[in-house]
Amino acid sequence: MPKGGQITIYTTDDVVFEGRPGVQIAIEDKGPGIPDAVKARMFQPGVTTKRGDHAGLGLSIVQGLVRGEIRGNIEYQSSPEFGTAFRIYLPKTRQ
Repeated sequence: MPKGGQITIYTTDDVVFEGRPGVQIAIEDKGPGIPDAVKARMFQPGVTTKRGDHAGLGLSIVQGLVRGEIRGNIEYQSSPEFGTAFRIYLPKTRQ
């Protein structure tokens, strides 16, 4: 958020994910939101909303780990009025 802003991170350990107990990690900001032109491809490698020398691999890597190795899910909501929220759902494991 080039003009500053607020980021909130929280967790919830009592969600149901695909019919199983799970946890949620949420990251929310009050920034300008993700441009519509980026939303359809934002999980692709190389996509970035930042200017300069940025690789744009962050969301691609996160999605690959969450959906592939961990068998979870990642969702988002974004609008210019409210900012952006990512929610990562992970299955609970027994210990």
